[in-house]
Amino acid sequence: PSERPLIIATRMARRFGPSVETQLRAALAVVGWDSAQVLMVDPTPDEAQIRKAIREAGTAHWAALLHFNQVASFDPDAVLVSGALVDLARQISGSGVPLAVASLGSPYVLAPFAGASALLCAYSTADASLQATLRVLRGTAEAHGQLPVNVM
Repeated sequence: PSERPLIIATRMARRFGPSVETQLRAALAVVGWDSAQVLMVDPTPDEAQIRKAIREAGTAHWAALLHFNQVASFDPDAVLVSGALVDLARQISGSGVPLAVASLGSPYVLAPFAGASALLCAYSTADASLQATLRVLRGTAEAHGQLPVNVM
């Protein structure tokens, strides 16, 4: 496998600001992580996206799934995760590729990913939260804190 990690990120509809891909690539540049490969998928990836992610993860040293989820008050669907995304993560983990899953928005989406090598949560999709998450994944910063809620 390549020494390059694969960063898989979910697209998220936004009313304002740049696309998730633009934000992610800018954050990677800020933290000096040019060697990461980026793959964008839909929150409910189709079979072609799942196959591509599994194929690319198979050539990576390790992979991370960054799930961008927009939390909206009083909207239970805001903290749901698609079965297709969970299946993608299970297949990558099942192939022997270490997989970290990071939720950017809500810790409640993490429970279905319990089989991942590592679980992280940043409570927002803001630039600072994304950059901090990338630093932890890259190993240049330590993850601190504990979730204030039980999600497993």
